[in-house]
Amino acid sequence: MEYIGTQYRITIDMREQLNKLAYQCLTEFQSYYNCHLSNIKEEKALYQWFLLQSKVLSKKCRKIEKAKEFFCSDGMQSQIDGFEKAVRTGQDLIRYMSRKVLDVDFEDTMFSDWRFLHFHLSDPYRLHPADTRFLERSEYLLIAYVDYLDDSTVYFLQIVPHNKDAWTNDNLIRILADNWPIMMKKYVFEGALTATIKSKDRRLLRKNNINSAVDLGDGRVVIGPGLGVTGIGASTAAELRSMNLGNRVQFIEMSIGENVDAVGELIHWKLQNGQTAYRLKLEKLLNAHTACFQVEGTPAYLGVNQKQFVVADNMEDIIRELALD
Repeated sequence: MEYIGTQYRITIDMREQLNKLAYQCLTEFQSYYNCHLSNIKEEKALYQWFLLQSKVLSKKCRKIEKAKEFFCSDGMQSQIDGFEKAVRTGQDLIRYMSRKVLDVDFEDTMFSDWRFLHFHLSDPYRLHPADTRFLERSEYLLIAYVDYLDDSTVYFLQIVPHNKDAWTNDNLIRILADNWPIMMKKYVFEGALTATIKSKDRRLLRKNNINSAVDLGDGRVVIGPGLGVTGIGASTAAELRSMNLGNRVQFIEMSIGENVDAVGELIHWKLQNGQTAYRLKLEKLLNAHTACFQVEGTPAYLGVNQKQFVVADNMEDIIRELALD
């Protein structure tokens, strides 16, 4: 967009630059994890970045809590022990996940609805024959939950057979609500469903991008902590983060557009003093997993304080410079 003042004209499209930044984040993810992401699209890169970021747990040490219903047979104990070690020591957990996790266009409806992750309980030395980034697929899966606001703990719910009923087993959401009521309080409401939703019904609802609650059977219902999907089947949580970030960046652009001459004077001053470009920086704040846009040397009379420049969470350690056109 072009902003015109009395003396200066500035052309800038921060939303486009934001998508380019997200695209670079996705490509750097490939390098960091030595993997290939399928179906990256620059026009959807911001949404895809947030979707990927939510599904793939970063490499860090985490605690484990187990539901009281959690049971592991003797035949699965060594696999569970290996996975627990990987979680507690901060190893790469992608190898235990679905091969589709690296397809940034794939919508995992169980994750979008309930925020449940599933992990293949395979021998850590038995690699998938078609893709050695992953372990061999297993007959049983570990269903686990990681909270959106605090990913320091992996909550083990149950080990279930690897079949289509695993994705719509509403007993799992009941286990989550019963074992960790404080964490789940914000998703639980008084009431009851007027009809019973069976596993096959929930599959059909998800196929048609319809969200549904789960009746806890005690006068309460729970909505999915993943927040469900939009009418086109996109993750609501990832869409909200993408929209929120886009709106915040739009505010920055509007602030520049409302002060074209003041910004122009600053750019002109920098050029006069031998600087070849005026830039907006995306930086990571100290001691926080938060990124912000900060206009270098912004005069106080622009009326933009730094708090209003905070635009994203968990952008990792990526630092980018976005040049004004």
